[in-house]
Amino acid sequence: DQLWLTDYSASNGGININGVAVDENVVASFMEKLGASPYYGDVELKGISQLVINKVKLQKFTLNCRATQPAN
Repeated sequence: DQLWLTDYSASNGGININGVAVDENVVASFMEKLGASPYYGDVELKGISQLVINKVKLQKFTLNCRATQPAN
């Protein structure tokens, strides 16, 4: 496990996701996978900062995206 979601909220088609990851590359990969999903669009990184927990450096991040309806 390299990424953990700490908050997920949705309102009026907009989605806010907060989480923690082992590094920036994991966050970038998660964003790419969300963007490739038919259920999410317009994935945007709103912020990222370093967080230290038990002497382990992690990346705390916030993303915004929108819910989309997959085409049939």
